[in-house]
Amino acid sequence: MLKNLANLDDALIDRLCQPVADWIFQSFTFDCFRTARLCIDLSALMWILSQARAAVIAARSGIPGLIAFEVALIVIGLGSIMTLRWVFERGGSSQGGRANPLRAPMFPHRFACLLWLALQLFQAPGAPLGLDTLTRVLVAGFATIGVYMGACSNRPAVPRDYRSGAWRPAEARSR
Repeated sequence: MLKNLANLDDALIDRLCQPVADWIFQSFTFDCFRTARLCIDLSALMWILSQARAAVIAARSGIPGLIAFEVALIVIGLGSIMTLRWVFERGGSSQGGRANPLRAPMFPHRFACLLWLALQLFQAPGAPLGLDTLTRVLVAGFATIGVYMGACSNRPAVPRDYRSGAWRPAEARSR
């Protein structure tokens, strides 16, 4: 079973995420780690939005224990999500076409995120349709996309033509 999961993980990285990461790099010059950090930031924003309703209800209740619990839940969730961001900041953003050093060690994280996303998608049809349900799915979705984009390899550096004053890669302008 673990071999099947590893094959699925490799297929998601190599056949889906790597082409998307390459396209993002060619279009916007964002490397895979910057794209991963952007997805993690969006996941953190969705986490805050997913907890906003419960935090407002807790604040209106005036019960200090409930308020402290909701604040702690938001902080712990943000801390967990931002830990992933820190990993991608330190992940070796200048690897220049070499194999990604985070691909193998982050397999358990990718597996956990896939399970989390599958659970959110499984629960969504039975949950009341609204912002809470949507944001919970988006938290898991952006986190999953982030860890998969962070597992891709950066393209080699592209020579740039600075004579024209443009900051886009020379090969992108010539098309």
